[in-house]
Amino acid sequence: MKTLFHGTDSQSAKDICERGIDLSIGADYVDFGPGFYLTESFDRARIWAMRKAQTRRRSPAIVTAVFDDVAARDIIETFQDDLRWGRFIVNNRNGIKYISMVPFKENNLDARYDITFGRVADIDIHNVAKQLMKSGRMLMSIDGIFNKDYPMQYVLHTERAKTYIIKLSYRNL
Repeated sequence: MKTLFHGTDSQSAKDICERGIDLSIGADYVDFGPGFYLTESFDRARIWAMRKAQTRRRSPAIVTAVFDDVAARDIIETFQDDLRWGRFIVNNRNGIKYISMVPFKENNLDARYDITFGRVADIDIHNVAKQLMKSGRMLMSIDGIFNKDYPMQYVLHTERAKTYIIKLSYRNL
């Protein structure tokens, strides 16, 4: 079992814990594709909670999830800190139009992976992805998007993936 964290605002945290994880909520063009993002780092979740709460003009909160990573191991697609990881993130962030222009096609826009696991990309990923979209070029190096100090993340993409969450709770910050 792993303890994972999701940073959000207090109302959303309450909703998640009372109603369950709603996979239809959230951004489409994010690192590992649409899904429910969890990190092993309480500090990283706190940063996200502060950002989301400020944007939504609410108070920040952290959802804590007990996740059965052992039982889920056969449906977790793991990404190493390598070029595949970087290209996968760029593809998910840029979408189908970009993917149609580059030879590397792997993405999770259609939730082909139930659960993905890998490092959080550096904040510069937004600019790097945008530049690659403009040029139609493929990522050739993870320099500028890789930060070894950034934590790992799990992303639940399907209803099946949610069954490996044993318990949800939250606390306001």
